[in-house]
Amino acid sequence: MARNISATALANLMQPTGLEPVNILRIQWVKDGGYYFYADRNIQENPDIKGTLLSIDGLESVLNIDKNISTTSVKIVLDDIDSSVKNIFNYNDINNRPVVIYQAFIEKLDFP
Repeated sequence: MARNISATALANLMQPTGLEPVNILRIQWVKDGGYYFYADRNIQENPDIKGTLLSIDGLESVLNIDKNISTTSVKIVLDDIDSSVKNIFNYNDINNRPVVIYQAFIEKLDFP
């Protein structure tokens, strides 16, 4: 049975919250090395997280709330304008490195 959302409820849903969704990757490019962080936008609160994540493909098919399934079928695209990722590739074996994808809502600082 189809349900309709009342005009009042719809108006409440459309109110701005001051939150923005963000995807953050944590990648350990080098075995026993540190973690590198990339996000789909710059995060002012943490300048170490680079806003160079251009896209994530296939994430919706692997999302698991119970956290009991892992996958290797997510495609990511990073902007490597500073050649930092290229330098990692040139000097390290990056095959089968662990990646964690975080999805969160972060308060939008410039919200009026």
